[in-house]
Amino acid sequence: MIKLIPLIIFPLSFFLIFLGVKNLTGNFSLDKDNIDQNDKAEITLHNQDIEEIELKTATYKEHTNVEKKIINTEEIEEKSVNTEKKNIEKKLSAKTGKIPSSSNVSKKSTNNISVTKEKTDIYLIQLGAFSKKKNAEDLKNSVMEKISTKFPGFLINLDFDEQKKLYKLISQTNDIGNAKKVCDFLKKMKTSCLFKKQ
Repeated sequence: MIKLIPLIIFPLSFFLIFLGVKNLTGNFSLDKDNIDQNDKAEITLHNQDIEEIELKTATYKEHTNVEKKIINTEEIEEKSVNTEKKNIEKKLSAKTGKIPSSSNVSKKSTNNISVTKEKTDIYLIQLGAFSKKKNAEDLKNSVMEKISTKFPGFLINLDFDEQKKLYKLISQTNDIGNAKKVCDFLKKMKTSCLFKKQ
């Protein structure tokens, strides 16, 4: 009888282990299909997001290219206007025999051969520097609303600094008194202002 106990216990234990393994490793084919469908849905959403991002970057590049072309055409027009002005001044000076009265021109007097230079200083007023163009335009509009009544000839330029990748609000003037008045007025209106000589 003792010899029969191991013969009964070993096959019975193997049978129990076999049933346990069979029950634990069930058929998961239905769950696998659901997982595949969920993965496919996530992949399509991810692909749609990538396409939207690519579309946005393409439109942004187009806008920046258009803005660069506009800026380049404005610079070309400005240069052509300046050259036309210089040509007209040269023609006028040749006809009248006078030196044109532009800044940074040296004039000689005939009496003592002394050289006097007429030079005008340019003062800059910087109102801010922004990484986003929209923020710079918003500040420009709000400042122009505040200042337009007190200083009607005051203009603010929106310049882009290529090296620092910043949009700067800058105004230029030749009158130091006017520049200080504008800066003081802006500080009273709680708008920061940087005043410097160029």
